Amino acid sequence: MNQRKHNLVIIAGESSGDLHGAHLMHHMKKINPKIVFSGLGGQKMKEEGLSSLFPIKKLAVMGFWEVLKNIIFFLRVERTVLKHIKKTQPKKIILIDYPGFNLRLAKKLKSFSRAQIIYYISPQLWAWKEERVQIIKKHIDRLIVLFPFEVNWYKKHKIKAYYFGHPLIAQSLPTKAKSFSSNQQFSIALCPGSRAQEIKQHLPILIDTALQYTKINPNSSFKIVCAPNINPKLLQPYIKNTAIKVDTNPILSSFHNVDFAIVASGTAALECAVTLTPMIVIYKMSFLSWVITKNIVRTPFASIINILAEKQISLELLQNQFTTNNLTSALTKKLNNVASLTQEQQNILQTIQPLALNQVYHKTAEHIIQN
Repeated sequence: MNQRKHNLVIIAGESSGDLHGAHLMHHMKKINPKIVFSGLGGQKMKEEGLSSLFPIKKLAVMGFWEVLKNIIFFLRVERTVLKHIKKTQPKKIILIDYPGFNLRLAKKLKSFSRAQIIYYISPQLWAWKEERVQIIKKHIDRLIVLFPFEVNWYKKHKIKAYYFGHPLIAQSLPTKAKSFSSNQQFSIALCPGSRAQEIKQHLPILIDTALQYTKINPNSSFKIVCAPNINPKLLQPYIKNTAIKVDTNPILSSFHNVDFAIVASGTAALECAVTLTPMIVIYKMSFLSWVITKNIVRTPFASIINILAEKQISLELLQNQFTTNNLTSALTKKLNNVASLTQEQQNILQTIQPLALNQVYHKTAEHIIQN
């Protein structure tokens, strides 16, 4: 078969997409070792053989105002990707999550490329920007989702979506739940997010909360857990002259080894949930981004666990509610009630256990290659 037919472009713009993309590439290479990967991705995708056009660290921007400030850079990335696709003429293009960039890219691709466009990890259109479903319908050839309810949601919009399970849940559910006692010395993870702007917004409040809480409960310990794309040196100014350490282990391993977590909404909150770690979910963005987001979001919750359960399982402190005093008070209340921690674990398990299917990446890779 002609080598050109094995060219495949894959686009991921964040650390979570880099992780999913790397696993997907690994399993696709098992099925067809001749595939040549190029596009956008991080270190994990590079280790699987991706030739990346830009460093992923510069692409991880969240919020309307934050994107607007970097619009010239994003337009340059878009032009470079489009030029690369015209030159290499891939047979298939895989877009992973990252909807602000990827949906815009998809609209432009159809004007010149005959490649099959596959969207892996559907944009959360059921939560916000539902009107973008028309872009999916018109410009995406194959849609693969991570949650079963998304299949029915897209079906209502006359779009066929494919579901093979959520790989994170399938791989990470522990065999034994955490145990709690009233005189326990709690180990608590602080997870500020995977973007530099999230660290600036979240970490000062997380550190202040840890310092306040340890005044009341000096036997408790705190550690910072963050995505692999974050350089630990970036965190040092925040924890200077404190006993708080940075855990550089893989994030799932870190969550397995703590009793409780305060975690930024996003993939990390799901990673926390699949380790059955009780948590408080936090998030803060710029005022302008918050005003816009609040007016278009259609779900009452930010955390995917609460969205899946259709009720609050884990407490959320968002935007103006996310303060040192509020967080310290909530943390104290949570850790003083060990029965509620056990109940939260049980609720999390009941919510995510049905999603723990086998061989998710392999089945997804097989579907992409064979269709």
